[in-house]
Parts: sequence; C-alpha cells; structure tokens
Amino acid sequence: INMDGGNDIATIAAAVGTLNMGTGNDTVNLNADAAGNIDGDLDVDTLNLNNSTNTVLLSSDKAGSVGGTNFSGFELINAGNSAADILQLEDSGNSVNMFAAGAGDADGINFSGFESIAGGAGYDKLNLSNVFDLTYTADLARSGGLGEFVSYAADSTGETLSSEFLSTKFTGFEDVAWDQTSQETASVSDVSLMGVQDTMVSSGADLSMVYGVAANSAATTSSVADGVSAYGAGLSLGLEDSSFTAGDALNMIVSFGGKISADAQSVADAADAVAVGYGVGLDQIVLTAGSSLDLEIKDSSSVAAESFTTTGNVFSVASNDGIGATDLLAIGDSAVDAVFTLNLTNTASAITTNGTAEAVGWMATTGLDDSAFTSGGIGLINVTTTGLNAVNAESVTREATADAFSAIVGVNNTSFDFADTSSTIASSLNNNTSASSSSIFGGAMSGLTSTVFGLFGGNSGDSIANAQSVTSIISDHGFAESASVGGMASAIASQSATGISGFEITTSDNLLLDSKNTVHSTASSSVVDA
Repeated sequence: INMDGGNDIATIAAAVGTLNMGTGNDTVNLNADAAGNIDGDLDVDTLNLNNSTNTVLLSSDKAGSVGGTNFSGFELINAGNSAADILQLEDSGNSVNMFAAGAGDADGINFSGFESIAGGAGYDKLNLSNVFDLTYTADLARSGGLGEFVSYAADSTGETLSSEFLSTKFTGFEDVAWDQTSQETASVSDVSLMGVQDTMVSSGADLSMVYGVAANSAATTSSVADGVSAYGAGLSLGLEDSSFTAGDALNMIVSFGGKISADAQSVADAADAVAVGYGVGLDQIVLTAGSSLDLEIKDSSSVAAESFTTTGNVFSVASNDGIGATDLLAIGDSAVDAVFTLNLTNTASAITTNGTAEAVGWMATTGLDDSAFTSGGIGLINVTTTGLNAVNAESVTREATADAFSAIVGVNNTSFDFADTSSTIASSLNNNTSASSSSIFGGAMSGLTSTVFGLFGGNSGDSIANAQSVTSIISDHGFAESASVGGMASAIASQSATGISGFEITTSDNLLLDSKNTVHSTASSSVVDA
C-alpha cells in the first residue's frame, strides 16, 4: 500500500503487509494485533503505540520493531499510557538526551511515554542535563534517592537506576551526564574512588588484606554580585564484585568514607550548596577461609553543605549514605569474627537576610545488608553505628524550611549459621537528628523523620542459627525547632525504633535475646507577634 503525498493518518489493527506513508507529515496508530512493514518515508512522521504494553527495539537510524511490526522512517514515537513501556536501543552505541520524564531523543528519533530505557551492547551515553540539575536535588534527597543517583552517574556500567523522581528506569549505559550547577558562578568537585573491582584472589595458606579508600572533596564558590552554586561529591567504594579464598586464615580490613563539603556564598544574589557522600565497604564479595575469618569494616564520613547570602534565596542539601557490606557471602571453616563500625556526620545550613532559606539533610547507614555468614565453629558479629544529622535554615524576611531525614539499620535481610552455640550477634546504634528553622517576618518550618532498625529480617531464609545471644541496643534522639516573630512556626518530629524483627532464630542451647530501645523526641515551635 502506498499512501503517496499529503499528511496522512493510518490506524493498523491487523496484518497490513507493506505500508509506505509517502511524503508529508504522517501519523500511524498501532493497535493490538498490528503487524507488517511500515515506512514513514520523508518529512516528520509519528508512530503512536496503543498496545497495553510496548517493547520497542531500535535497529538503526529511525528504524526498529515493536511486536509484529517493523518500522522505518519515523521521527517521533509515542508509547502511550501504559505503565511498562520499554525502549531498547541498538547495539552499535547510542546517545540519549532526556527532555522530560520518559521522553527524549535517540538514534534520530524523538520518543515519549517510556518507563524503561535500555542501552545496547555498545558504548551508550545518557544525558540528563535537561531534566536534572542542582535545583532538583532537594526533592530527590527528601526521598532518599540522591546518593544512589550520584553513585549511578559516576559508575553506571552494569548498573540500573530506577528513579521515581524521573519516572524512568535506566539500564545498560556506560556514561551519564547531568547538570551539576544551578547558578552563573559555580564550583564543582566530584571524586569517585574504587579500591578493588572484578578480582579473584586465592591463597593456599593465610591471606591478609588491608584496603583504604578516602574520597575527600571540597567545592567552594563566592561572589559579590552573581548567584553562586557549589557541588561537592565523594564516592568511596572499597571492594566490588570480587572473591577471596584462603586455605587457612583470612584477615581483611577495609576502611572507607571521606570528607565532603560544599560552600556557596554571595552578597547580592542566590546561593546553592549541595554535598553528597556515598560509600560502600563490600559489595557482592565472597570470602572463604579454610580456618578463621576475621573481618573489620570501618566507615568514617563527613558531609557538609553551607550556603549564605545577604540578598537572595538560598538552599543547602547534604546527603550521606554508608553501607558496611551488601551481598556479602562470608564463610569460615572454624570461626568468623566480623566487626562493622560506621560513623557518619551530615550537616546542612542555609542562611539569608532577604530571601527564602531551604535546608535538607539525608543520612542513611546500614551495617550489613542482604548477606550471609557461615561458620564451622564460633561466630562473632558486631555492628556499631553512630550518626549525626543536623539541618538549619534561617531567614529574616521570608520563609525558612529545614527538613532532616535519618534511616539507620544495623543488620538487614542477612542470615547467620553457626556451629558453635556460644556465638553472638550484637547491633548498637546511636543516632542524633535535628532540624532547626527561624525567620523574623516569614514562616519557619522544621521537620525530622528518623527510622532505626537494630536487626531487621523479612526475606525468606533470614535466620539466625546457634547464637547464644542476639542483642540490639538503640538510642535515637530527635529535635525539631522553629521560631518566628511575624509569621507562622511549625515543628514536627516523627521517630520510630525497632529492635529485632523478621528473623527465624533457633539454637540447640541457651539463648539470650536482648533488645533495648531509647527514643528521645522533642518538637518546639514559637511565635512572637511583631
């Protein structure tokens, strides 16, 4: 079928054979059961997909297939209203530019309505600069996704980002770009360090290893007349996708973290500061010892964002995520002794005389996540976490908002199998979260949310076998404060603590379960009429 010239519209709901739309700005609607070969030909042609779910496979410039339909010569593809549409790029290497949620261009085709975009076998680039810059980081930090996003952008190869904020899932990209600035005068410091990756180590006798990764990053910017932004990021990854085997004893010490800061100061315009820290000690690691396994993981990280101006709006975002070990398999033939110590500090401060002030702080830490420990003898597991998350916003003339979020977990979805019934598991968590806001003529709003879990299971197979004692000690302090003279003031503190939950615990001997939760929560607001 040849449609010849003109702006034609064709709706396909069955096998059509070969259809050439001819010249003109044509539109083809593909319904369920559509099949055949469709050529959009010249000019700007649109392909609308009306199936409940669509998977589009691009094969070359402006060409590909969906279901039983092969298409070529189309400049626009609209996936429709399905919640699971996939755009699969070709294998020769692609550059994708996103313009909105699920919408962008690739291989000469503009697309929209896709919930998942997958790179091909080649080197694929993803540009998010049009949809994500520093101004969006506050909202992403509030949802806890900023650290994960920054980590993905730094090392996306083989990784997947499922972003509710962008309403899109990205996978198969080797290069990711986004706008790390928000003002005319900007400073960027972006550091990413990896200790060991994709490595296999084996020793017939003892094996001892010491690894240290410290990602220190500082961004500072200032101006008298211009708006300024500062972005500092530090990613520290100890060991990833590797295995270590010892015929006898295995000893490993891993330290990670760093000091990350962003400082933005202006006199006559806006000031934005964003600081992000993201660290993981062990990720997808297998440790096997012929006798004893001794493991020590230490995270010491500090993240600080400060913004100040005399005239203009300010915002500061500080995000700090630390994970001791995730997807770890640890096996000791005679003993396992593992110590995880995490110390995190996170501060955000935004101060202005004439403008709005917004400060957001996110801090999350997990000692052990999705892991498994097996010992042919005794097992000694100790997780200790100390966290400080402090957020402050101040304005004289307008609104000041301070939001602090803390998520602290000692052990999450991890199983333990010990032969010696004198084994012990202990989780000790100490967390302090504060949010403070003040304004003279505007409103002041402070909110904090803190969630703490000592030992949290829930997955099928999360169990503790032959432990003499299982201990969870939690101390959680929260303080929300707001004050205003001529406006309104609101302070909200929401805190929860759970000691031991979701594990199947068995032993053939005596067992002591010790769970102590202490939560101090204070919310204070004050208003003085001007």
